[in-house]
Amino acid sequence: MIVRIWTTGIKPGKNKEYLEFANKYSIPMFKQQKGIMGVTIFTKDYKSSVLTYWKKKKRFCTIGK
Repeated sequence: MIVRIWTTGIKPGKNKEYLEFANKYSIPMFKQQKGIMGVTIFTKDYKSSVLTYWKKKKRFCTIGK
């Protein structure tokens, strides 16, 4: 299994909107990818980390292609 960690900043006061977007768009997009095993989102203050779990390395390299 491969775990990929994505990090980003969140504008102050926008955590709720960030999580709404992630639940509506990002998580469903990840779940449609071949080889995905799961996705976890953590937020704290003005930062977010998204962990995606993959069966094979080559699978996460093809997102958006």
